[in-house]
Amino acid sequence: MLAPAPSTTPSADSSPIAQDVIDNQELLAKGKLPMPVLAIGGDHSYGARLATEIAFAAANVRGAVISDSGHWIMEEQPEQAIVLILSFVDSK
Repeated sequence: MLAPAPSTTPSADSSPIAQDVIDNQELLAKGKLPMPVLAIGGDHSYGARLATEIAFAAANVRGAVISDSGHWIMEEQPEQAIVLILSFVDSK
């Protein structure tokens, strides 16, 4: 006998995922994050789309794209990432 396929929809009994959905909805109801947020995407992954996606939860998003990188920007292109991060941290 085959087991039923797992559901991909969060439900009350699916533990942490369902709670994350509830927590995120409560946080978003309070408004967007007011602090600056740096959204870095690799050009072989999210790229500039990451900043657009983060903007749903943050009012002040600065986007950046790391060239020749996928998901693991700090491992694939650490020099580019460090320059962007330091620039962001040092900006007023």
